[in-house]
Amino acid sequence: KAIRFHQHGAPEVLQLDDVDDPKPGNGQVLVRVYAAGVNPTDATGRRGGGAQAATFPATLGRDAAGVVEGIGSGVKNVKSGDKVIVRVSNAGYSELLLAKEEDIYPVPDGVGPIDAASIGITYSTAWDAVVNKADVQAGQTVLVQGASGGVGIAAVQIAKAMGAKVIGNASTDEKRAWVLAQGADHAVDYTQEDWPTQVKELSGGNGVNAIIDGVGGDAFVRSFECLAPGGAI
Repeated sequence: KAIRFHQHGAPEVLQLDDVDDPKPGNGQVLVRVYAAGVNPTDATGRRGGGAQAATFPATLGRDAAGVVEGIGSGVKNVKSGDKVIVRVSNAGYSELLLAKEEDIYPVPDGVGPIDAASIGITYSTAWDAVVNKADVQAGQTVLVQGASGGVGIAAVQIAKAMGAKVIGNASTDEKRAWVLAQGADHAVDYTQEDWPTQVKELSGGNGVNAIIDGVGGDAFVRSFECLAPGGAI
């Protein structure tokens, strides 16, 4: 079975359909899905606003977690029975899905399927920003915009793991408390006009070395007010 939609619209267009069981081909892994993540791109695609036009009936879901049920020829590092995280294009809302071996990752010890299904997109995106793009180093100061969201929280945790001092931006007391609980050293209210000044003061007056910005707009423009010379956004 798979959750599919036959026309664009509200969540009510999603329906549970009977579908044929997929068979793994060369380099493919067959996964029985235990949990699927929900990302903004899923809602956008369901409404018809995605970059690619849907071919109906269409399936959603870019994040999933489950157990390997079969492998195709050429698969080397995955075996049946493995607990895995899957990054896939529009197939996660299925009982069974096919994925390329390179899109399969082992589930960390102690992590259940629901938590595992939330890791793929958010943490790989945050890792790319914090480690690959910003090259955050121990002892640096990092500002995370929109820190209470999925990618924001992942960026906070990764930056802290790299040894950075982390400042998170969020709009409500509840969100800022959540950001602090996830490891941020400070949390700032970006609805306040002077938030860049607050950030710069928290950085010791020098500005932050890196800003992880998944918000854009005015927040992006004003980020330059608290960025240290030679810093990265």
